[in-house]
Amino acid sequence: MNKGNGTIVIMGVLVVFVIGGLLLFFGERDGIVATNSGYVEKFESALTKEAIARVGQPIEGFDASLLKQAFPTLVDADFAYVETAGGVYMFENEKLRYERKQLESVTSAEQMITSAGYAKLLENVGERLAFVVTDASIDTVIEAVLGTPKAPISATPPVLGGEESIIYGTSAPAEGTAAWQSDCTERGGTFNTCGRSCPPGTEICAAVCGFTCDFMPAITDE
Repeated sequence: MNKGNGTIVIMGVLVVFVIGGLLLFFGERDGIVATNSGYVEKFESALTKEAIARVGQPIEGFDASLLKQAFPTLVDADFAYVETAGGVYMFENEKLRYERKQLESVTSAEQMITSAGYAKLLENVGERLAFVVTDASIDTVIEAVLGTPKAPISATPPVLGGEESIIYGTSAPAEGTAAWQSDCTERGGTFNTCGRSCPPGTEICAAVCGFTCDFMPAITDE
């Protein structure tokens, strides 16, 4: 091999190393590391366990609405391209929507987030928080998502006479619901053990019973 060919080979090897390094660097930034099965399993397990404690165990698994209800730290954009049992969540024009697979039939579990969906959710959250998901940062990302649970009782009473309600939660606390019932009575509402568990105006909502205090419009005789 002549000197010229040797130089070409050495240059080729250097180019391969440089390209490999760049792919590794930008791959981590783009969330490739976040899809590591170990990280995803830990992320999914932590979220589902805490979500069950906060909002109860859904029959069909967790969808975007229930996860946002359990974790106020999550935003709509976090669910962009998150896969579900029957489709995928899309975030377009600052709005989250669900897109069903064309060949899939409608089922009650179609919006349940899959393991692949949790991988994408982890990737999105990591990017939003400017974290490269690694062994050292996965716990920090999880803690950022878990945050602090919402207070069980609203500090601001709704306008009486309006079609509004207070949502206390979807599972009863260990001490029972006496405090919720008392709070509802003081506010002049009706305590409901199977009310709507999603806030008014929620477009994507799972059919899960909630403990609510309902305020119905006053009925007047004409």
